[in-house]
Amino acid sequence: MTLHFDPDKVLAGMDGFSPFPHCDDRTAWEAVCPDARAAYLSAAEGLLNYDWPALRMDFYLLVGRTGEIRPGWVRFCQRRAALGVLMIAECLEGKGRFLDQVVNGIFSICEETSWIQNLSVKGTLPTEEDNFIDLSSSETAQLFAFCGHLLGSRLDAISGEVRARMAREVYRRVIKPYLERDDYWWMGYTDDRINNWNPWCNANVLFACALMGFPDKRAAVERLTESLGIYIDRYSTDGACDEGPMYWHAAGCKLGICVAWLSHFAGELPDEQVMAKLRLIGAYYYKVHIHGEYFVDYADGDAIVPVPPSAFRFGQFLNDENLTRLGAQATRHEIDPDTWFQTHEHLLGLFDAPKRAIIKSGAPHIREAQFSRCEILVARENEGSPHGFFLSAKGGTNIESHNHNDIGNFIVYLDGEPLLIDLGTEEYTSKTFSPERFDLWYLQSRYHNCPIIGGHSQRDGAAFRARDVSFGESSLSMDIAPAYPAEAGALVWKRSVALRRGTQACVVITDEYRLSEARACSYCFMSARKPEAATGRVCIGPVTELLYDAEALLPEIEEIAITESRLRSNWGERVWRVLLHEKTPQASARREFTIRREGRSPD
Repeated sequence: MTLHFDPDKVLAGMDGFSPFPHCDDRTAWEAVCPDARAAYLSAAEGLLNYDWPALRMDFYLLVGRTGEIRPGWVRFCQRRAALGVLMIAECLEGKGRFLDQVVNGIFSICEETSWIQNLSVKGTLPTEEDNFIDLSSSETAQLFAFCGHLLGSRLDAISGEVRARMAREVYRRVIKPYLERDDYWWMGYTDDRINNWNPWCNANVLFACALMGFPDKRAAVERLTESLGIYIDRYSTDGACDEGPMYWHAAGCKLGICVAWLSHFAGELPDEQVMAKLRLIGAYYYKVHIHGEYFVDYADGDAIVPVPPSAFRFGQFLNDENLTRLGAQATRHEIDPDTWFQTHEHLLGLFDAPKRAIIKSGAPHIREAQFSRCEILVARENEGSPHGFFLSAKGGTNIESHNHNDIGNFIVYLDGEPLLIDLGTEEYTSKTFSPERFDLWYLQSRYHNCPIIGGHSQRDGAAFRARDVSFGESSLSMDIAPAYPAEAGALVWKRSVALRRGTQACVVITDEYRLSEARACSYCFMSARKPEAATGRVCIGPVTELLYDAEALLPEIEEIAITESRLRSNWGERVWRVLLHEKTPQASARREFTIRREGRSPD
């Protein structure tokens, strides 16, 4: 599959390109929603005396010494968020009140030794030659591109050096290495495994090229089109994002936004093969949507994912009513000074708001979807409604992007609220991306809804995968034995997960296994609600119960206190692990577990 646009047409379309109104267009900026206007102005007023604290070198050294990324990362983000907020506030007000601080922010960032994040330096000190193109450096380029574009005439009135300096720094740190090197792993030329970095970095380069004046723009357009084409070709043929819906925003959605802008510049769409795959990529997002801000959250993704404004724009490009309606739920992009300031998202949040307002927003609540390549099932009890049970289950491999060891894992929601969950991940540290990654407890299969076989958890790597995967009506079956190490002695472990609809709706998990010898085994269920054990059942919250064979299994309930901020933002102060232990070691057995509304009998 080839993504192709005539570079001369793209360059011609970039000439005079203005994706959002300039600051001098007072009518457009004064029409911004009053609530959004007040939020940005209030945030900017708090930055009028911001002193642009330095990116201290010990923040870089801390990564090597303790593995901590966050102190340096937060400072890095705060400087860029401050500039972005001040930029938008000046455009909203238009009176020059924030301009001096905008210039202070521009030059403070220009004076940074390096624009790459502290994790990329790997515990050493950055140098002026560290012009590696990562998410951080390319996001900075996008911020500068929009800042110079929106405030151009007003910055020039202060000094022509402001925009000139921005252009020199973006070219030196991002565009020049982008043109000179093809060995960045995320470009796709040297590494078979690429992820959201590809469309994310390429999108930032695209905006920099479209909004700033550089030599060699044609070569940059050719490179990014080719690199995006590699990403499209390697994207799962079923449209599923193996990084999950949280990362879909940076992966499939950013890819769609890139193609949409390239199509706009060139005045033509890519070929139908590319568009067909983009439609699958867009459809994935609403198929794995549960309700509200809850999404299916395998791997490193969060369960609570605000719908980004770009989802609406991508839906419109595809003419996909379901994605457009879900995207219309988006509000303005939240101002969070401690993470990415994604300029394009903030501006879409403001200027697409009138378009979103006239669309009948709402989630489609798709009845069922099967992703055969990524081996993911989603099914709900009632199509078009969050009410009833929602089930998702997965096979796959333990080498997926942002992988957790979770073959055979599943999640269950009832009436749009979580019951049995995938925890997700804590805030990233250097260990998260190291050979010790799977020492982290929340990445291990024993803290997913997976069995423990003879005391053994699953292993990471391409060899550890599901086997004999098959889909049925609202069901997924697989042999998960290959996901475990040889010493577990699992010859066959067939797991089937199914949603049964009707008056006795329930979720049924069946495990049928054969081991090389009798071993002690346990079945794990991660719960978002406090469970209480009784004979043959575990009550999960006030209205749901998990049924099990009391003759064969013994329940244990473990409360897990959540002290880390990212997990807390999804699940609160605690979660629970229900363990159902075989009372005696078994060489083979068949076990069935039913999740139902309390007091109902399964069919």
